[in-house]
Amino acid sequence: MMQSLHVAGYRVASVTTDGFLCDAHSLDGLTTWGIAEAFIDGRKRLGLDSNLWELKHAAQSLVMMKTRGGYGLGRVGDLPLPIARAGYKSSQEDTSEALARVYLERRGRVVTEEVRLPTMREYVRHEADGTGRIQRKELSLDYDFKRCPQKIWTETIVIQGQSYEHVSFDSVPWGSIDEFTNAREVIDQHHDTPLKSESDLKQALLRVERHTAVKSVGLRVNNNVAISGAVSVLRGLRAGGISAPWFDPDVTSGKTVLERVGAVFGVKLSTNDWKNAGRKERQKQGWSLIGFDREVAALELTEKT
Repeated sequence: MMQSLHVAGYRVASVTTDGFLCDAHSLDGLTTWGIAEAFIDGRKRLGLDSNLWELKHAAQSLVMMKTRGGYGLGRVGDLPLPIARAGYKSSQEDTSEALARVYLERRGRVVTEEVRLPTMREYVRHEADGTGRIQRKELSLDYDFKRCPQKIWTETIVIQGQSYEHVSFDSVPWGSIDEFTNAREVIDQHHDTPLKSESDLKQALLRVERHTAVKSVGLRVNNNVAISGAVSVLRGLRAGGISAPWFDPDVTSGKTVLERVGAVFGVKLSTNDWKNAGRKERQKQGWSLIGFDREVAALELTEKT
């Protein structure tokens, strides 16, 4: 059904095991390649009607956060608004609009709280009195990158007269489990930084691209992938695999190279970085310029073939 909706030009905002959110007003007439017909036949054999789908929620607009997180705004008839909390709980106002505002106004991880009752072990061993207590913890409401974002744009969300900018995007499956793992490694390193704008998301994807490129050639990946990229350039220059009009291996000092490359990548490089880049065992590991287009252009680098 998801593919059928896509082919028909509809958008699917979220899919879980028990339902999906989409902008189609009706599912009648959509091609299901014989699958729907088989289900309808099965229902009839069981004495049921031919209705495959049940409309459970509706909203005039959606604020989507992650795979299992999103809020509907603006009721449609008597249908309830969709609310997927993504683990967020609060003793404060719990309407869909209030929850969406928490997400749109976030500055990092948010504090979630819930009333926790004693466990059976606490009752037996510690004679707990059954009184619940509020438990607080920090939670990230940002996108979980279970799919790869594409076609990024900004939407304006209005809640009780106040406007918010919300970054939105289409998504496709990652090419492999390794691509997904690499992406999560990078995103988890910056879990305290919210992705609230197109620029934020594009920078995150650039970090993922760089991380993947550096890792693919066997280079050590630092928490700051820019350092890995800068060290990769040093290695290429010293091995003769990368050239630049300002670099002459017989004339240009290591200090000059470190200052210039470090300034462009925005990192501080040490003399040890320069020495290590010249070691044969390090050079055998290779280097890569993939994902560093801006830095390559600024340093006028050319990779020899």
